[in-house]
Amino acid sequence: MGAVPTNTMTTFDLTGNREDIQDEISIITPIDSPFYHSIGTTNVTAMKHDFMTDAIETPGQNKALIGSDPTIEASEQPTKLFNYVQLQEKSFSIADSAAAVNTVGNSGGYDYQKALKMKALVGDIEWAFLREVAAAGAAGTEPSMKGMLNWITTNLDKAADATLHADGTVTGGSARELTKELLKGVMQNIYAAGGGGMNKTMTAYCGSVQKDKFDGFASTGNNRRAIEKDQVDDKVDLYVTSWGTIKAEIHRTMPTDVFVIFDPSFWKKATLIPVGVQELARSSRSNRKFHMTVQHTLEAKNELSAGRLTNLSTL
Repeated sequence: MGAVPTNTMTTFDLTGNREDIQDEISIITPIDSPFYHSIGTTNVTAMKHDFMTDAIETPGQNKALIGSDPTIEASEQPTKLFNYVQLQEKSFSIADSAAAVNTVGNSGGYDYQKALKMKALVGDIEWAFLREVAAAGAAGTEPSMKGMLNWITTNLDKAADATLHADGTVTGGSARELTKELLKGVMQNIYAAGGGGMNKTMTAYCGSVQKDKFDGFASTGNNRRAIEKDQVDDKVDLYVTSWGTIKAEIHRTMPTDVFVIFDPSFWKKATLIPVGVQELARSSRSNRKFHMTVQHTLEAKNELSAGRLTNLSTL
């Protein structure tokens, strides 16, 4: 290797090199909201949202004497349930100079910051609709909805030593392995309560560990989808039981030890004030402030249509 001649100016000696930077920004933060976007919509007009649920009597023998007067049966009334409207918000402030200078990917501009905050808000919304604990509202406190997981208490399969609380949360309990027997047991309970059915496909959410175990349910008796040459299909899309079909999906927001099965038609997002962005009054001439809000809640039309498994091993 030859030596560099004396006083030769190299590229590393230059002080006026222009910066070489790609004019885009890569964002990998995961934001998914499949539950919120899979359920129906309705509007609300009060902070406490009431809704009704009912059930038909269990079928049984029905015969009567010809010509006899009927015995008048007791009338049935639906059950009134409620959930509170929850205010969710994000905010941001942009200095006028930050918006004016030339930045990579326009990262100092309003549109970029709004898009980031909107994605973050969507993530918070999905978390609330799935995992928020208390349906509560009182003066001086932040109103709170109850999320789907904590509504499901009837068709609940928990560890024998776990405790189910009045708000729907489950605490304590020994970890146990997700098995076909556990899943089929919950599906049978859903069917007995009036949900599911042979021609019904139920949606299931779980974390990546439980999905991997669910995929392991494949056996020689399962039908696998056709794949292209040199590709291996190592996952289960649909799991068919006698009480309905389970379509399991990985969900980033799910607790790692929970597996939930539900019918989206029995859940609705109830909106009082839709997502919007308001520019706030300026406190100085050098910046602009923005406030992003939504006020809504979850309507649980009938929790008997869903099932939940908790205390699942995450190893």
